[in-house]
Amino acid sequence: MNLSIKKTQSLLRNNKSIFDLSWKLHFLFAVILLLQVIIITPYRYYYFPELITYINLTEIVIYTSSIIFCILGKRKLSIYITAFGIPLLYSLVIFKYGLSIASSLWFLLSFLIIYLILIRGLKARLVYTTVCLIIFFLPGIYTAYEFPENLIKSIQIFTLISVPILISSFLEFQDSKVISLNRELENKYNEKIKLSKELYEKNQDLQTFSNIMSHDLKAPLRSIISFTQLIKNSKEPLSNKNGEYFSFITSSAKSMEVLISELLTYTKIDQTNVSFEKTNLNSIVTEIKQFYANDIDTGKIQLKCENLPEIYGDKVLLKTLFRNLISNAFKYQPKNKIAHIPSVEISSTLVESNIIVSIKDNGIGINEEYKDKLFEPFERLHNSSEYQGTGLGLAIAKKVLEKHEATIKVQNSSVSGSEFVLTFLRTNR
Repeated sequence: MNLSIKKTQSLLRNNKSIFDLSWKLHFLFAVILLLQVIIITPYRYYYFPELITYINLTEIVIYTSSIIFCILGKRKLSIYITAFGIPLLYSLVIFKYGLSIASSLWFLLSFLIIYLILIRGLKARLVYTTVCLIIFFLPGIYTAYEFPENLIKSIQIFTLISVPILISSFLEFQDSKVISLNRELENKYNEKIKLSKELYEKNQDLQTFSNIMSHDLKAPLRSIISFTQLIKNSKEPLSNKNGEYFSFITSSAKSMEVLISELLTYTKIDQTNVSFEKTNLNSIVTEIKQFYANDIDTGKIQLKCENLPEIYGDKVLLKTLFRNLISNAFKYQPKNKIAHIPSVEISSTLVESNIIVSIKDNGIGINEEYKDKLFEPFERLHNSSEYQGTGLGLAIAKKVLEKHEATIKVQNSSVSGSEFVLTFLRTNR
């Protein structure tokens, strides 16, 4: 019994449309009616008139044919065989052999209501309703009942059959919307798969490009730098002019090497598998301080840091972030102020569910008109002869923060310096 229930449930699942559900329900209904007729036919043979037995045998043929056509994949035909076959059979028997309509009226009315729900298409349902009314219901009612009972029965039938027509029409409307939505979702899914494939291929190309930059481009630059240094340090003296040329070559090659390194960093951030862990920001700043240790000890620069909190993040990327922001703060300092000491102060506050980190400097500040372009790649706000740089430092910082679902903005910027505010979520990962 449980096995039969499971098979029935399996049959009624995974329907692509309401038509799939309709033919499956029709199939089960036809099987149930066939079994019922097979069981009662022997009793009809012994206890009822012979005509009733022939009716049951004809029903068996109709249901069996319908089931066979359904199995063969002729599902619409299968539904129509049963839907039209039974009313035609009873109509023939009642009007040719004089069987009372009252004995089969409610069976056929129930049958009609069921197939009005199972038949798909409003036109098909209206045709089916019209045929059943003409060949059976209306003539049968008006010959079997007197006025006003025949009128009452007609009104009842019209009322009852209108309900399944409305229900079926509503279900089909909803089904068409679901099919349309599924088709749209499928198209979007296929488009997403296509875009994912294209993105994977582009990432592969980017990886190849990164490898070329890190090896094939950097190697000749190192050679240029090395050989120019050898020439400058050779025993044969160079003219002042040639010395300037070689200094320019060395400087340009080193700038190119820095640009390639930062471009590699920028492109690799997206390819990096971020490893989030509890990270102490104090330890990161302490490591960066070691790079400036000599200048700090001699009083050339100041780097002050309050006690910073722990956050969940990628330690390597966070080190890249703070290194870029601190180096930028020290780089963009006024060149015409006597006894000016570059200073950077790092502090933090907790605001609701956020960790706010502030990085203040006493540099040259940022003009309001440049704030929108500040974090774009290769956006340089100053001439390279004034301040060395690639225009990628803040773009790298922003990309690292995006990986951490964090934000960065500039506030309180003036000729007395700038303040960069980083906002991290306090959520554990």
